[in-house]
Amino acid sequence: MARQPSEARAAEYDRLRHFCSELLKYLKTINSEFPPFNPLLDFWRAGHSFSESFSGLRQAVGDFLEMTRDFTGQELREADAYLTKQGAASLTEMHRQIWQLIPKILKRGKIRNDEEYYLLKERAISMDDPEMSDETRRFADRLVYEYECKARKPN
Repeated sequence: MARQPSEARAAEYDRLRHFCSELLKYLKTINSEFPPFNPLLDFWRAGHSFSESFSGLRQAVGDFLEMTRDFTGQELREADAYLTKQGAASLTEMHRQIWQLIPKILKRGKIRNDEEYYLLKERAISMDDPEMSDETRRFADRLVYEYECKARKPN
């Protein structure tokens, strides 16, 4: 039997899942062309490993943050208000939490897993990001390339 996560990790999993579910509902309310909302599956409690389920949720959060990065100030405030009213973390809060991983990856000089890979790749390809200098972007590109090369090597 797989080891159970700590209470804190399980609570973070539930917080991320709630954020994703509520953001999906919100996106549907503001865009009728958005796919119909289906409740977000709880893969961990459905029998998948906690670490894979948690990693998948973190990747989903990263994807949602990327989808909403072009929100205007007003759109962001409206989304934050909706999410907060639903008891979920705001987009602003999640941006702060997830994007703070980027400097840690860059300082380490190595991508450890797919979650970090996708996070850094999305940030590096975003050419209009004023927080990332050309030099930092080139370094991030190199880390992404090295990770991709390592992933292609047969064991």
